[in-house]
Amino acid sequence: MKNIVRILGTTLSVFVAGFIILAVFNFGTTAYTVLYGVLQFVGLALVWNLMFGKLNYVNFGTAGFFGTGGYITAYLLTKQITAFSLAKLFPAMIAGGLGAAGLGLVIALATMRLRGIYFAIATLAVAVVMMRVVQNTPALGAGHGLYFVPPSAPAIFSTLTELLVLVMFAVVLVAVAIIWYIDSSWIGDVFTAIGNDETAARAVGINTYRVKFSTATLHAFLFGLVGSSLVLFQTYIDPPSTFSINYSINAVAMPLLGGTGVWFGPIVGAVILATVREMMTLFWGSQYSQIIPGIVLIVVISAAPHGLTPYLQAAKRRITSIGSSE
Repeated sequence: MKNIVRILGTTLSVFVAGFIILAVFNFGTTAYTVLYGVLQFVGLALVWNLMFGKLNYVNFGTAGFFGTGGYITAYLLTKQITAFSLAKLFPAMIAGGLGAAGLGLVIALATMRLRGIYFAIATLAVAVVMMRVVQNTPALGAGHGLYFVPPSAPAIFSTLTELLVLVMFAVVLVAVAIIWYIDSSWIGDVFTAIGNDETAARAVGINTYRVKFSTATLHAFLFGLVGSSLVLFQTYIDPPSTFSINYSINAVAMPLLGGTGVWFGPIVGAVILATVREMMTLFWGSQYSQIIPGIVLIVVISAAPHGLTPYLQAAKRRITSIGSSE
């Protein structure tokens, strides 16, 4: 209980600090655009590592769950007869997350008896299937997508993008709180046992299927929540871009860059790769937004196969030891 209170207190304090900073200072539209993109990828990286970090399940279905959350939210917002309001945004986002969770449960029932490369390939099909479903559903705009006229931002915010940065920040903090709790509780030990040897874990009484089903559902819900504000940010949503495999690739690459062994490793990798990507897109165009981050990823993983986090931790210990010796 004390651990939960500590995690919630820390998370809420960080959110309040972020809210005050965004409300007081105006960083400009460019900065908010970059920050939203970085936070979005931080969220994807954190959530992806929920399945891989301890359970050792490689999921390539990120784009499917992300896009499902985005499309459900977009449909609910664009089909509203009355005027848009923040009171409608948050229920629509939750609905997007729940829709993605439902998809995650269905996929889990079909794939959780698979392991390794077979599970990875099976999840890769999720985004393709969902994209085809949307393209053949007129109510969802079919191949043309859905368009949304952005509302005015509340008076306390200078632009709608600034508000969306705060919304995405809140989503990331929710993911951090959940993963932090799992990592610091007995649940993390159960995850580690399953990841190390699932047969042995089952032999000592762990219901591995229940753990995996519940984790996969939570995993998909958080992915859907991350994608739920996409239509507000872009003002449109269409199948090719929303279910793009780039989301799945980046969700895998960023934790590998930062390190998957600790809960904050994906944050390190996501901040580095997403910042480079967003800056490249902003100043040199989207044609370079995947090339340069790809080169950075290849170089870093070749030099640090376990990610950057172990080196950062070693540097911290070295600095601490130098400070204590003085």
